[in-house]
Amino acid sequence: MTSTAVVQDNIRVVLDLIRDACAKSQLSKRCNLVAVSKTKPTDLITACYDVGQRHFGENYVQIGKICSSPSLFCVETIESQKHCDMFNKEMEKRQSVLDVFVQVNTSQEQQKGGLSLDNAPDLACYITDNCPNLRFGGFMTIGSFEHSHIVPNPDFDRLYQVREAWAKRTSRSPEEVQLSMGMSDDFETAIAQGSTSVRVGSKIFGPRIYKTS
Repeated sequence: MTSTAVVQDNIRVVLDLIRDACAKSQLSKRCNLVAVSKTKPTDLITACYDVGQRHFGENYVQIGKICSSPSLFCVETIESQKHCDMFNKEMEKRQSVLDVFVQVNTSQEQQKGGLSLDNAPDLACYITDNCPNLRFGGFMTIGSFEHSHIVPNPDFDRLYQVREAWAKRTSRSPEEVQLSMGMSDDFETAIAQGSTSVRVGSKIFGPRIYKTS
Protein backbone atom coordinates (compact mmCIF):
# COMPACT_ATOMS: atom_id res chain seq x y z
CA MET A 1 0.00 0.00 0.00
CA THR A 2 1.20 3.52 -0.79
CA SER A 3 2.49 5.33 2.30
CA THR A 4 1.41 8.81 3.39
CA ALA A 5 4.92 10.16 2.73
CA VAL A 6 4.88 8.79 -0.82
CA VAL A 7 1.43 10.28 -1.45
CA GLN A 8 2.64 13.68 -0.27
CA ASP A 9 5.69 13.45 -2.53
CA ASN A 10 3.46 12.39 -5.43
CA ILE A 11 1.10 15.31 -5.04
CA ARG A 12 4.00 17.76 -4.98
CA VAL A 13 5.32 16.25 -8.22
CA VAL A 14 1.89 16.47 -9.86
CA LEU A 15 1.50 20.10 -8.81
CA ASP A 16 4.92 20.90 -10.28
CA LEU A 17 3.93 19.22 -13.54
CA ILE A 18 0.69 21.22 -13.62
CA ARG A 19 2.57 24.48 -13.08
CA ASP A 20 5.03 23.62 -15.85
CA ALA A 21 2.22 22.67 -18.23
CA CYS A 22 0.37 25.91 -17.53
CA ALA A 23 3.53 27.93 -18.15
CA LYS A 24 3.87 26.31 -21.58
CA SER A 25 0.17 26.35 -22.52
CA GLN A 26 -1.25 29.00 -24.83
CA LEU A 27 -4.81 28.15 -23.73
CA SER A 28 -4.69 27.58 -19.96
CA LYS A 29 -2.57 29.61 -17.57
CA ARG A 30 -4.22 28.28 -14.40
CA CYS A 31 -5.44 24.78 -13.65
CA ASN A 32 -7.08 23.29 -10.57
CA LEU A 33 -6.13 19.84 -9.28
CA VAL A 34 -8.86 17.46 -8.13
CA ALA A 35 -7.28 14.56 -6.25
CA VAL A 36 -9.42 11.53 -7.10
CA SER A 37 -9.55 9.82 -3.73
CA LYS A 38 -12.36 7.30 -4.28
CA THR A 39 -11.82 4.01 -2.40
CA LYS A 40 -8.65 5.37 -0.76
CA PRO A 41 -7.96 5.11 3.00
CA THR A 42 -8.67 8.16 5.11
CA ASP A 43 -5.04 8.54 6.16
CA LEU A 44 -3.93 9.02 2.55
CA ILE A 45 -6.59 11.67 1.96
CA THR A 46 -5.57 13.41 5.17
CA ALA A 47 -1.95 13.33 4.03
CA CYS A 48 -2.92 15.27 0.91
CA TYR A 49 -4.91 17.74 2.97
CA ASP A 50 -1.93 18.29 5.24
CA VAL A 51 0.17 19.53 2.31
CA GLY A 52 -2.50 21.93 1.09
CA GLN A 53 -4.72 19.91 -1.24
CA ARG A 54 -8.36 20.97 -0.87
CA HIS A 55 -10.28 19.53 -3.82
CA PHE A 56 -11.05 15.81 -3.75
CA GLY A 57 -13.13 13.73 -6.15
CA GLU A 58 -15.49 10.89 -5.26
CA ASN A 59 -17.80 8.77 -7.41
CA TYR A 60 -20.35 7.56 -4.93
CA VAL A 61 -22.90 10.35 -4.46
CA GLN A 62 -26.57 9.49 -3.93
CA ILE A 63 -28.82 12.40 -4.79
CA GLY A 64 -31.28 11.57 -2.02
CA LYS A 65 -28.54 11.82 0.62
CA ILE A 66 -26.80 14.91 -0.70
CA CYS A 67 -27.77 17.01 2.32
CA SER A 68 -25.76 14.71 4.57
CA SER A 69 -22.55 15.66 2.76
CA PRO A 70 -21.58 19.14 3.97
CA SER A 71 -18.26 19.04 2.09
CA LEU A 72 -19.95 18.62 -1.30
CA PHE A 73 -19.64 21.74 -3.43
CA CYS A 74 -19.45 20.51 -7.03
CA VAL A 75 -20.91 17.71 -9.18
CA GLU A 76 -19.26 17.20 -12.57
CA THR A 77 -21.52 14.46 -13.99
CA ILE A 78 -24.73 16.30 -14.86
CA GLU A 79 -26.21 14.85 -18.05
CA SER A 80 -29.98 15.42 -18.00
CA GLN A 81 -32.68 17.88 -17.01
CA LYS A 82 -33.83 15.27 -14.48
CA HIS A 83 -30.43 15.44 -12.76
CA CYS A 84 -30.64 19.23 -12.74
CA ASP A 85 -34.12 19.30 -11.25
CA MET A 86 -33.30 16.79 -8.51
CA PHE A 87 -30.11 18.53 -7.45
CA ASN A 88 -31.76 21.93 -7.60
CA LYS A 89 -34.60 20.72 -5.37
CA GLU A 90 -32.18 19.25 -2.83
CA MET A 91 -30.06 22.40 -2.74
CA GLU A 92 -33.17 24.54 -2.34
CA LYS A 93 -34.01 22.55 0.80
CA ARG A 94 -30.47 23.09 1.98
CA GLN A 95 -30.68 26.82 1.16
CA SER A 96 -27.43 26.60 -0.72
CA VAL A 97 -25.99 26.71 -4.23
CA LEU A 98 -24.14 23.82 -5.86
CA ASP A 99 -21.58 24.17 -8.66
CA VAL A 100 -22.29 21.74 -11.50
CA PHE A 101 -20.57 20.71 -14.72
CA VAL A 102 -22.26 19.22 -17.78
CA GLN A 103 -20.68 15.89 -18.73
CA VAL A 104 -20.01 15.46 -22.44
CA ASN A 105 -19.41 12.12 -24.16
CA THR A 106 -16.72 13.41 -26.51
CA SER A 107 -15.62 9.92 -27.55
CA GLN A 108 -19.19 8.78 -28.32
CA GLU A 109 -18.61 5.50 -26.48
CA GLN A 110 -21.87 3.76 -25.57
CA GLN A 111 -20.64 2.61 -22.16
CA LYS A 112 -19.88 6.17 -21.05
CA GLY A 113 -22.23 8.75 -19.66
CA GLY A 114 -22.56 12.26 -20.94
CA LEU A 115 -24.36 14.26 -23.57
CA SER A 116 -23.59 14.62 -27.24
CA LEU A 117 -21.55 17.58 -28.45
CA ASP A 118 -24.69 19.24 -29.83
CA ASN A 119 -26.88 18.75 -26.75
CA ALA A 120 -24.41 19.79 -24.06
CA PRO A 121 -24.81 23.57 -24.55
CA ASP A 122 -28.60 23.13 -24.34
CA LEU A 123 -28.36 21.61 -20.86
CA ALA A 124 -25.94 24.31 -19.75
CA CYS A 125 -28.52 26.92 -20.74
CA TYR A 126 -31.26 24.96 -18.96
CA ILE A 127 -29.25 25.11 -15.74
CA THR A 128 -28.73 28.85 -16.01
CA ASP A 129 -32.36 29.57 -16.91
CA ASN A 130 -34.24 27.13 -14.66
CA CYS A 131 -32.11 26.11 -11.67
CA PRO A 132 -31.46 29.01 -9.27
CA ASN A 133 -29.77 26.72 -6.74
CA LEU A 134 -27.27 25.41 -9.27
CA ARG A 135 -24.32 27.37 -10.63
CA PHE A 136 -23.14 26.26 -14.07
CA GLY A 137 -19.38 25.82 -13.77
CA GLY A 138 -18.35 24.34 -17.10
CA PHE A 139 -18.06 21.16 -19.14
CA MET A 140 -16.42 17.84 -18.25
CA THR A 141 -15.34 14.83 -20.28
CA ILE A 142 -13.75 11.46 -19.61
CA GLY A 143 -11.80 10.90 -22.79
CA SER A 144 -11.30 7.63 -24.60
CA PHE A 145 -8.46 5.44 -23.30
CA GLU A 146 -7.32 5.01 -26.90
CA HIS A 147 -6.92 8.79 -27.18
CA SER A 148 -5.00 9.24 -23.91
CA HIS A 149 -1.60 9.08 -25.62
CA ILE A 150 -2.54 11.03 -28.76
CA VAL A 151 -1.30 14.61 -29.07
CA PRO A 152 -3.38 16.60 -29.69
CA ASN A 153 -6.14 14.59 -28.04
CA PRO A 154 -9.36 14.73 -30.12
CA ASP A 155 -11.56 14.43 -27.01
CA PHE A 156 -10.01 17.55 -25.49
CA ASP A 157 -10.39 19.44 -28.75
CA ARG A 158 -14.08 18.49 -28.92
CA LEU A 159 -14.77 19.66 -25.37
CA TYR A 160 -12.99 22.94 -26.11
CA GLN A 161 -15.28 23.40 -29.12
CA VAL A 162 -18.37 22.64 -27.00
CA ARG A 163 -17.44 25.53 -24.72
CA GLU A 164 -16.90 27.76 -27.75
CA ALA A 165 -20.37 26.84 -29.04
CA TRP A 166 -21.91 27.62 -25.64
CA ALA A 167 -20.13 30.98 -25.51
CA LYS A 168 -21.34 31.91 -28.99
CA ARG A 169 -24.91 30.92 -28.15
CA THR A 170 -24.99 32.86 -24.88
CA SER A 171 -22.83 35.82 -25.98
CA ARG A 172 -20.51 35.19 -23.06
CA SER A 173 -16.77 34.71 -22.87
CA PRO A 174 -15.72 31.04 -22.96
CA GLU A 175 -13.23 31.75 -20.17
CA GLU A 176 -16.14 32.39 -17.79
CA VAL A 177 -16.58 28.63 -17.33
CA GLN A 178 -14.16 25.76 -16.86
CA LEU A 179 -13.08 22.75 -18.86
CA SER A 180 -12.62 19.68 -16.67
CA MET A 181 -10.56 17.25 -18.73
CA GLY A 182 -7.41 15.26 -18.23
CA MET A 183 -6.51 12.45 -15.83
CA SER A 184 -3.34 10.73 -14.60
CA ASP A 185 -2.11 9.63 -18.03
CA ASP A 186 -2.91 12.75 -20.03
CA PHE A 187 -3.42 15.81 -17.80
CA GLU A 188 -0.41 17.66 -19.22
CA THR A 189 -1.80 17.30 -22.74
CA ALA A 190 -5.19 18.42 -21.46
CA ILE A 191 -3.70 21.60 -20.01
CA ALA A 192 -1.96 22.31 -23.31
CA GLN A 193 -5.39 22.04 -24.95
CA GLY A 194 -7.17 24.34 -22.52
CA SER A 195 -8.09 22.35 -19.42
CA THR A 196 -8.69 24.41 -16.29
CA SER A 197 -9.30 21.43 -13.99
CA VAL A 198 -7.64 18.01 -14.02
CA ARG A 199 -8.65 14.88 -12.10
CA VAL A 200 -5.64 12.86 -10.95
CA GLY A 201 -5.88 9.63 -8.96
CA SER A 202 -3.34 6.86 -9.57
CA LYS A 203 -0.44 9.26 -10.08
CA ILE A 204 -1.04 10.46 -6.52
CA PHE A 205 -2.48 7.49 -4.63
CA GLY A 206 -1.23 4.53 -6.63
CA PRO A 207 -3.43 1.92 -8.36
CA ARG A 208 -7.12 1.98 -7.56
CA ILE A 209 -8.36 -0.43 -4.88
CA TYR A 210 -11.74 -1.90 -5.83
CA LYS A 211 -14.33 -2.54 -3.16
CA THR A 212 -15.37 -6.15 -2.60
CA SER A 213 -18.83 -7.22 -1.54
